[in-house]
Amino acid sequence: MINEELIANIRKYQSSVVKKRTSNEIYREKIEKSKARIVSLSKQIQTVVDFVTIINSISLPKRNDLKCGIEGIMTKALNLLYGDEYRSELIYDFKNNRSALDIRVIKETLIGNVSRKRNGFGGGVSDTISLPLRMMILKGSPCADILFLDEAFKHIGAKMSDGVGEFLKNIAKEMGIQIFMTTHDETIASYADNTINLRNVMGKVEVIGNG
Repeated sequence: MINEELIANIRKYQSSVVKKRTSNEIYREKIEKSKARIVSLSKQIQTVVDFVTIINSISLPKRNDLKCGIEGIMTKALNLLYGDEYRSELIYDFKNNRSALDIRVIKETLIGNVSRKRNGFGGGVSDTISLPLRMMILKGSPCADILFLDEAFKHIGAKMSDGVGEFLKNIAKEMGIQIFMTTHDETIASYADNTINLRNVMGKVEVIGNG
């Protein structure tokens, strides 16, 4: 009787430990996702800051031309991935004696236009409009022909992968730049001129093929 009770308690304890481990793993995964999102948002904020710096350094006529050009590229990307009802708008202003840039995404609906901030329609839309800004900043740097993208467009749905691949290929050709990109999306990767496939084996990265 004592042995049976002891065994039952042990099993109950083991079950409790397994549940706690599972719960801890879930929380750990959520924390890692939150960290990744914070890093992504920090990069987007820095992109806007860098772009404001560029805007401030050029004359008003050139500033307007640059603004229209970037709005056009962002709108083109939104149309390709999300439909013709989307467009983007850059609002350059002064707040508290400081330059400020507000990026709006506008969606045409049956009841009128809906205007939200760049992340107001989800992470995928935010990623889409951040890329043209980064490209324009790149154009003003010493390495103006190379762009590195780490897991760009990872917030988009699987159905949009073809659109992303097509957009990246076209924009690279239009702007005369070379894009190096890491991605887990095989569809996006299929649009690249060259690919290198990697895998993690016991903490070491191995090349398993290229194309």
